Amino acid sequence: MDSDEFYRVGLACEAAPDIGCGIRAKPILCALKACDAIVGAWLSRSGTVIAVHWKSGSNKDEGLVAETLIGEQGVCIEKVVDAKEHRLLMESLALSDGWYSAAEVDRLSEEEAALIAARIVRRLRAKAALDPTEDTQLERSISEACERFLINESPGTQKAREEGLRKAILDAGGTWLTADHYDALEAVLIAGHRPLPEER
Repeated sequence: MDSDEFYRVGLACEAAPDIGCGIRAKPILCALKACDAIVGAWLSRSGTVIAVHWKSGSNKDEGLVAETLIGEQGVCIEKVVDAKEHRLLMESLALSDGWYSAAEVDRLSEEEAALIAARIVRRLRAKAALDPTEDTQLERSISEACERFLINESPGTQKAREEGLRKAILDAGGTWLTADHYDALEAVLIAGHRPLPEER
């Protein structure tokens, strides 16, 4: 009989800590799905648990799961052994409630992109008087640019992700902003795209 096991991981999103990180999780889930012993793999919405559906009679090799996480900084693996927790996770997975396969984690990246865009525009608004129409167009443009990056690029290093998102945001801003407002956007991005202590 096929069976599910659950492993705690650190794959929460850097820019939206309440959800899992699509760009980092996708190659991991794809690698797990490609394993002969595994039927499927899913990331929890929070990015804190990976579910693995093992094939009948296969050796449930935690080392196999751990190997897919090599290269991801700050990601550890710990099998869920508590029977009550395992049962609750099984019930949640059976309902497909907040679990994402490799083909579905782009939805988390879309959420992340929208949160980044809203955050950057809020910061910019505090520094520069934006026209309401410009405000809306800019937020949509930044969201779409970040989404393209998060869905289409490889995860790379944390530094590479930060630089890639910074470039995507500036390119989007260059489409809509005046020179002065563009300078303000560059200043805003000195703090990066992640939430500051007082931000969501």
